[in-house]
Order: sequence, then C-alpha cells, then structure tokens
Amino acid sequence: MKLKKIAEGNTAEVFSLEPGKVIKLYHVGYPADEAIKEAEKCEVAFKQGLPTPRVIDLTTMDGRQGIVFDECSGPTMEARLRDHPTDIDLMAKTFAQLHHQIHDCSGMGLPTTQERTGMKISHAQILDEKTRSALQAELSQQPGETHFCHGDFHPGNVLLTEKGPVLIDWVDATMGSPVADVARTLMLIRYSEIPAEPTEALAFNRMKDAFLDAYLAHYTSLRAFPEQAMDRWLPLISAARLSENATGPDQTKAILSLVETSIDRSLNG
Repeated sequence: MKLKKIAEGNTAEVFSLEPGKVIKLYHVGYPADEAIKEAEKCEVAFKQGLPTPRVIDLTTMDGRQGIVFDECSGPTMEARLRDHPTDIDLMAKTFAQLHHQIHDCSGMGLPTTQERTGMKISHAQILDEKTRSALQAELSQQPGETHFCHGDFHPGNVLLTEKGPVLIDWVDATMGSPVADVARTLMLIRYSEIPAEPTEALAFNRMKDAFLDAYLAHYTSLRAFPEQAMDRWLPLISAARLSENATGPDQTKAILSLVETSIDRSLNG
C-alpha cells in the first residue's frame, strides 16, 4: 500500500493512513523502543490537556516502527511566519503562551533534562574531553525541577488547525527546568539554517530576531526567570545540540564560540 507523505523531519516521516488518521514512521536506525517512548510522552501531554494529537496505536510497517495518531490538519507556524511575516508578534505571543502552558504541566516519570543533556554532551565528539568535562561539571550544578519540557519546541512543531494550535513531536520531552526548555528553543531558532542568497538571508535573520525578541517578552511576562539562569543553561543546551549533527558550519562555529566563552567565564570568574 502506497501512502501519501505529508511531512518529514530528522527522525521520521508522516503519512496519511486513512480518513482521520496519520502514521509517523521512524527512519531506519533509531533505537527499537523510540516509538514506544515517544508515544508514552505524547500520552503524558494528552492526559494533562495539552493540545496534541491522540495516540491511537503503535505499529510497524516495512520494518519501520511507527505511531498512529488522530489527524490534525493545518500549516505549521513556521510556514505561517514565512508567508505572513507581519504576523510575527501575534504568532510569537501564541507560541509563548503554548510554551508556558506546557511548563505548567508535570513531567514526573520522564527522563530528566539533566540526563538527556548530559548524554548529548558526552556524545558531542567535536568537543574535546576537557570541554565536555567542564560542561558536565556545570550541568551537575543546575537544580532539578519537575516541569514538563517539550525539548524541541520551535514553530515547525506547532500546527495551526481550524480548532486552534496543536503541538507535535515529543521525542525529546523531559522533566526539568522551563529555563532549559526556553534555552533550547532560543538555540534551535537562533542557529537554524539560513538561505544561501544574501538578500533572503538578511530578511530571514531579521525575522528570526524579531520573533525571538517578541517570544521572550511574552514568555517572561507569564513566567519570569533570572537572566543568570539563562546564561547558565544556554551554553549547556547549545553544546548538547552539537551531538545531533544538525547545524551547518557557520552555526557550529557560533555554538562553539558560545561554549568556549562560557567555560572561560566559569573558570576565570
């Protein structure tokens, strides 16, 4: 049976299965329990009333593990921003409210943000051993919290449906600090790939900056946090990103500079 592909990401592809249902099929090579783990995280979100598709079933297809979801149709917030850049403030406000709503939920029972971040830092081979050790030491000093954290919250993981925004892709969800989750969002957007054409790149960067400024302003009006907390978490989260091999040369260079500056400040401050 040939299915119609409707989306694709780093970890999986999403296909229309039958009326009202979609299937998310993971790329070959992921751990055998990846679908089970994400389905469990989706259930945590769904049972706490977050706007996210209901899990219908776990299955395999052509040797690939998959999750069957209720279908939720609509463009991503990323597509809306690209097509309607004048909606930046409205979208940023909605985005911040959704993130705050997630953080108001409990992440009890999930892996901790510290565990997942530490694992990724240890796998970031571009970092030398001394740097990884310094980052792990800094990570161990961060307080443990029990908030529900999405772990991959960016406009591409928000669907704008007729019934309202819907949150997707809970693979990286953890229990931890909202500040760490906001740091992950800032890093994902700030260091996203930019168009090669100079004029497009300039416009894209301006849009990113405007969106991030508005998002942070709206989020902190709902949940304030000390600036020092972000200063501690952002280098840790950014270093962990390097293990994912998902950034281009310029973005990788910028992250390395951020990490090195943070370590120097920590050692000499």
